[in-house]
Amino acid sequence: VLLIIFMIAAPMLHQGIEVALPRVDAAPLPLRMEDPLVLSIDRDGKIFLRETPVEIEDLVDQVKAQTAARGDDSVFLKGDREVGYGRIMEVLDVLHQGGIVHVGMVTEP
Repeated sequence: VLLIIFMIAAPMLHQGIEVALPRVDAAPLPLRMEDPLVLSIDRDGKIFLRETPVEIEDLVDQVKAQTAARGDDSVFLKGDREVGYGRIMEVLDVLHQGGIVHVGMVTEP
């Protein structure tokens, strides 16, 4: 299964909890979603689906429930720049193993 990672400009996504996003020099991609599903990881490594805390063990079920209700399987991941790379990869791996493969990484331009 192919894991697709998009880089999306932060100003287009004002959902989820507030995190300090990493900065990149990549050009922003257009965002065509009215209500994107945002998964956030705060500086302490805690995971939030929109603004609701979620345990990693429940992550796939909760994401699948929301993507099914929306009819769109895209998820956007906002990781605080202070959170370790390992935690980001742990979350991506759990999502991937659960069949959630359309994951976009949110950064600041």
